[in-house]
Amino acid sequence: MGVPKTKWSPEEEEALRKGVKKYGAGKWRFIQKDPVLGKILNQRSNVDLKDKWRNMYPGHSTADPTPDSDDDDRKSGSRSRGKSAGGRAAMPIAELNPYQQRFCLRARVTTKSQMRYWDKPTSKGNLFSVDLLDASGEIRGTFFKETADKVFPILEEGKVYTFQETSGRLKPANKQYTSLTHEFELTFGNVTVEACDDDAGISQIKGDWQPLSLFSDGGGPRDGNLDVVAIVRTAEPVGTIISSKSGKELTKREVVLCDDSGFDIRCTFWGDVALKEDAFWDKQPTLCAKGLRVGDFGGVSLSSGFSSQLLWDSQDQPRSVELRQWWSEGGKEASTMGLTGGGGGMQGRDVPFTERGVLEDIKSRQLGYGEKPDYIGVAATLNFVRSEKLWYEACASEGCQKKVVQNTDGTWMCEKCNSTSQDCQRRYIVSCTFIDDSGQQWVSAFNESALELFGKVDADQLAIYKEEVDGEDGKFEAYMKQFNFQRYVLKLRVKAEVWNETTRVKASIADVKLCDYKAESAALVQALA
Repeated sequence: MGVPKTKWSPEEEEALRKGVKKYGAGKWRFIQKDPVLGKILNQRSNVDLKDKWRNMYPGHSTADPTPDSDDDDRKSGSRSRGKSAGGRAAMPIAELNPYQQRFCLRARVTTKSQMRYWDKPTSKGNLFSVDLLDASGEIRGTFFKETADKVFPILEEGKVYTFQETSGRLKPANKQYTSLTHEFELTFGNVTVEACDDDAGISQIKGDWQPLSLFSDGGGPRDGNLDVVAIVRTAEPVGTIISSKSGKELTKREVVLCDDSGFDIRCTFWGDVALKEDAFWDKQPTLCAKGLRVGDFGGVSLSSGFSSQLLWDSQDQPRSVELRQWWSEGGKEASTMGLTGGGGGMQGRDVPFTERGVLEDIKSRQLGYGEKPDYIGVAATLNFVRSEKLWYEACASEGCQKKVVQNTDGTWMCEKCNSTSQDCQRRYIVSCTFIDDSGQQWVSAFNESALELFGKVDADQLAIYKEEVDGEDGKFEAYMKQFNFQRYVLKLRVKAEVWNETTRVKASIADVKLCDYKAESAALVQALA
């Protein structure tokens, strides 16, 4: 029982006002169970709350909302709530708790998952999730079955909506699958969603941004999630792996992120992000990433996950603007120390003249035998190109790049896209040798690298020429010889692979530039000084 004879303190009265504003008049037990307000009102019974409310606002029934709530907000200094499109007060996300089913949110969709389906003996259905952000905080929300079908086509990432809910349910958040700090996650039930004008008061993304130097000298976490703002320094070609758990083919792209703290780190992106055009990555965008997974593979590395939030080239985030300015004012040329793998930081940047090796180092230093690839910078001369197989026929659909098979009618079939097209897109996959004063090395050059070696002549153009001179002995081979004996500055990716129980070290071009003899001479003079 409460202590009705004790005089109410101003703090208790204010807690009662907030409780009625949050839950509604008459919801005394909900107010008592509130994790914050309940501690202040722990000496009061539900009858005490009801009687005090009537004394504070005579003439108002317990079903009335808070009288003169705007005046109360001004007097107490609390933040007034925004209004939804329909005029109903929008509740701050930070105030959501399991004792509420009816509420209105005004929030930005920061991430939206794909629709997922399940079909079990006992049930089947579909769902998708969103991360919602307002000025007070963030929460994960999930839609099921008919509600998911209705709402999925309405919501777009980055836009602001109101969510009028009459039967929502909140439960403790599963921190294994979300990087958000809210104590609860939301399941929508009977919800009405309306698009709103953009709200400058709700940021595009909200993170606890950490510098990459957090991991220096073995520091920082080796699991969990991390929020970073960084520049994409380099990006490798898109690739695929087979999941050991599901057996499904997964698309991935590995990039190197760096920032102005002097470090770089390898990060893996999956799915649609990995399939972004190479031109997107070549622009070296700025990334605000919330909820990247931290791993200890090869030192420390990052990867995007289902709940990661990614914002590219933001002009609204001060840290993003600051980093882009650093990059344009000389940061692009700055050396960084690698945090991932055995490449000694070399994988994420141009290799300085003084740090280059020679081709013989690949064997003598036993590069490529670690868990992660090794990287080495060399200056070498292209002396042979195997011309028998220079390209493969790839799907012409944007971002696919999977090998296609020609049908009997001349069309091309892509199993991944499950589609047929009239044309294919040829992409280079070249085997060649480079030499320097220490020896020779077989090297693989994929599409972007081979374009540099072949003077920007793409594989489709080369295929047409080969067809034109077909039957003229040696003409095509003579044409290809013009590309030999050019000197390049290379960054090689070296990794040992097992094939038919035999281990072979394979080198592929991660970056290639035609040798600038003037710059090379100046660097040599400086190194000798």
